[in-house]
Amino acid sequence: MIILLILLIIGGIGFLTYVFRRINNNSIVLAYLFGILIMLLAYYDSWTHHLLALTPILIILIFIIPRNSDITKIYIKPSFFFLNFIDLGFMGIWFIIKNWFPFNFVSTIFLLLIFFGLIKYCLREDLKNY
Repeated sequence: MIILLILLIIGGIGFLTYVFRRINNNSIVLAYLFGILIMLLAYYDSWTHHLLALTPILIILIFIIPRNSDITKIYIKPSFFFLNFIDLGFMGIWFIIKNWFPFNFVSTIFLLLIFFGLIKYCLREDLKNY
């Protein structure tokens, strides 16, 4: 029941953002990225080998969104670097403490950063400042 509630909240936010987005370019890339993010966040799936499905689409997103935008600097690039490099260290820490705290929450935080950055990008008001 809890997983359905989480899926409805995250999926509903992602779906409404995609439907009411203000940009029409690259809609298939945005839809694919929203789908992967909703899946990973709803199922609390932050295993390193599952996050590899997100890496190619993040590379494409970095080239789609203007490189000097705040969204790229604050949300997308730090999450990309974390998910590709630093996450391995946090997985090691998780294996050490999994008996006391069985959730890998650090990757989920960066998945949320990507999700909120994508929402901000899709619902932006001024097209020139991003």
